[in-house]
Amino acid sequence: ASPNARYEVIGNTSLRYGLNEVRIKVTSSDGTASKTYVLKVVKEGNNDNHLMELKIDGEMIEDFDENTTRYTYEVGYNKTSILVEGKAKEVTSSVIGNGEYSLEEGLNEVQISVISQKGDPKVYTIEVTRAKNTRLSMIVTDKGEVSPTFDPEETNYRLQVGNETKDITVIGVAESREAQVEGND
Repeated sequence: ASPNARYEVIGNTSLRYGLNEVRIKVTSSDGTASKTYVLKVVKEGNNDNHLMELKIDGEMIEDFDENTTRYTYEVGYNKTSILVEGKAKEVTSSVIGNGEYSLEEGLNEVQISVISQKGDPKVYTIEVTRAKNTRLSMIVTDKGEVSPTFDPEETNYRLQVGNETKDITVIGVAESREAQVEGND
C-alpha cells in the first residue's frame, strides 16, 4: 500500500434502521487507479415499546409507570367520552389508539399499543367505569311545587306546606328505566 494513497468514506453518518451501505474508495497517489470497498452495516431497530406518559382529557394518569400496563379510571354519568393520549418513550416507536372514546354506562375498555421500531408490541389497557344514571327526571308532590325549579343536577329542594299538613306524597321519577327510586308511595 502506498502511503500517499487517498481514501474517502461515504455513507458512514446518519445510519438508518436496517441495511446501510458504507463505501470506502481508495485512490492511488497519482490518481490513475481506484478501488471501492463496500461495507454493509445493519443497524438494529430500537426495541423500546414503553409509553413515557398516558393522559386522559389532558391530565396525566395518577401513578403512571411505564411498566404497568393496566389502569382503572372512573367518570361520572354526565361524562360521555374521553380523550386518551399516549406518548412513546422513544421517537422511533409508534403509538396506536390515541383519540376520543365514547363511553357507555358501566365498564369500558380502552387500549393503547406501543410498537417498537423492531415491531415488538406492548398494550396498555385502561378500564374506564362510567357511573350509572342515578338522576331523577322530576319530583312530584301532592302539595305543590318544589323550589328551586327541578334540575337533575341539583339535589337539595324545599317545599313550603301549610300548618295543617300532616302528610305529603312525594314521587321521584328516575331518568333511567334501570334505576330504582326508593321511598315512592
